[in-house]
Amino acid sequence: MTGIAECWQGVVQKQVTVELGGDLGNSTGRGVSGCRGLTQPMVLLVSQVQRFLEVSWNNTDLVPRFCSLYLELRQAMEELFGQQTLFLLSLRQGFCEGLLQLSFLTALHITEQFARYIDCRIQEISTDYYNLQALGHLQQFLEFVLFLSDLELANSFEHFYRHYLADRLLSLGPSWLESSVVDHIGICFPNRFPQQMLKNLQEASDLQREQHLFCLQEMDTGLLSDEEGEFGGHIMGAPTVPLQDMEEEKSIGVGHLGEEPKVHISVLSPRCWAIPSLCYMKDPTKYFPESLCRPLNCFKDFYTKSQSLQGSDLTQSRRLQWTWLGNAEVQYGSLTLQVSTLQMFILLQFNQREEVSFESITQATGLSQVLIGHALSPLTAKGAILTQEEGECLTIVLHVTRSEPGAGRVLRLLPRQTYLNVEEDEGRTLERKRNVIFCLITQIMKEEKELHIDNLVFRVTEPPSGLCVSLKFLSFGCSHTDVLSCIMHLISQGYVRRSDDRPHILEYLSKDPATPHKGKAHISFQSPGRKRQGHGSNQPPPRYVRRHQHGHNGCCVVLATGNQSMCQHGRNIHH
Repeated sequence: MTGIAECWQGVVQKQVTVELGGDLGNSTGRGVSGCRGLTQPMVLLVSQVQRFLEVSWNNTDLVPRFCSLYLELRQAMEELFGQQTLFLLSLRQGFCEGLLQLSFLTALHITEQFARYIDCRIQEISTDYYNLQALGHLQQFLEFVLFLSDLELANSFEHFYRHYLADRLLSLGPSWLESSVVDHIGICFPNRFPQQMLKNLQEASDLQREQHLFCLQEMDTGLLSDEEGEFGGHIMGAPTVPLQDMEEEKSIGVGHLGEEPKVHISVLSPRCWAIPSLCYMKDPTKYFPESLCRPLNCFKDFYTKSQSLQGSDLTQSRRLQWTWLGNAEVQYGSLTLQVSTLQMFILLQFNQREEVSFESITQATGLSQVLIGHALSPLTAKGAILTQEEGECLTIVLHVTRSEPGAGRVLRLLPRQTYLNVEEDEGRTLERKRNVIFCLITQIMKEEKELHIDNLVFRVTEPPSGLCVSLKFLSFGCSHTDVLSCIMHLISQGYVRRSDDRPHILEYLSKDPATPHKGKAHISFQSPGRKRQGHGSNQPPPRYVRRHQHGHNGCCVVLATGNQSMCQHGRNIHH
């Protein structure tokens, strides 16, 4: 990488010196010639970045090496020209063009690694705010990632960043660092999904406070009507704990089991949150004890009444869709287990039996075996709470009780993200969607010849029902930004043209492109009559992560519970 920086610096210095040598006294001419003299170095830069990525795109240390290359080239440019904004933008454009030379799946994989790198740095800082090294690496990378100026690259980067951000917000909660990062690289989010997610999470917190006030008002009304007992037990959701069970729990030395469970409910908008379809929960009362379901029913009643106050039309369109997303804290002896909602359901099964089969969990939840296995992986890891024997039966690990002298010990057993396999799942699906958008744009432009760009975007995002049955999947994840990025790609390839005097009007160029860019190795575009025979076009949708629309005003609910208790097997758990 040092050789690349030195070579590029030498070419820039030589080229600019030649351009400036004829007229050193004309300052205006120097500026124009200097910019023109960067043409050859920028071509060299694009080719160097392309070769570097083609060789290193699948390496584990790609991101820090790529960032170091950018910093070295930026330092070399500043030594020649100082901190000039024009040259900095040219450097970023060169890196962007170099990344665009790669195939679509390779570029997609690299943008996913960018989002994953930010996620790892934020995870490190969240566990240790005095980790100045991780904070410094994050700051350097945030400056570097701003080169994603191309709409297609920024759209892909936002797609993956949204998934990692959702996992952090639902497990760690919002923080100043999340808002600071989103504000700094906000130009890399054309759909503004991360900004909307942070805002939506704040709105969900405000809605929960309104629900608490609503409960207090209902309790006051009950007190005035001499119904103190009924409203105090039902509206406030206070759990009723049998006396016999409390005595059993006291015998094992857990003293806070009589407390009311702290349940936090977040109403998330599917417009900005990527909610996996396999994470939906039909009825929480089928999976959780009454002490947990009581606050959920209370919130559901509040939400229904609040919507009815706004208007009868909204009452029919808005509904709550519960999900398995979220997290919980389960108490096992002196241990506090930080788990997901699905993991909490699995652990609660050991109150009734000592062994739980894999099939029984699958039948009870209706979830896929892959998703359940993903949740069980950290629970059955070495040093965790469960062990998996032959026959797929789960039993409590005996060494957990021997580690109880460490009072207040916390075990974080949350599963890792399920969308890391970008090549097989996410990449193939995004590639298929991109190809379908290309075909639909070409079909429309062939019919219209000329069309306003806004009209074209609308016709792609809202295709007529008679066009093609295979296009129906676009309604699950086709945004205006997806269509615009495909339009810009077709313009760069010469299939579509727009003039400088009418940039809002698109003109279709039949057959061969007028100005082909042969250097770009994107997915080759073909007309609808010649469907691309690639592995990407016939692949099934991903198993986990897909963006779904839940009607016009659907809401997804994530519940996060705290202070749950799991006693020894054979005993009951109190919440």
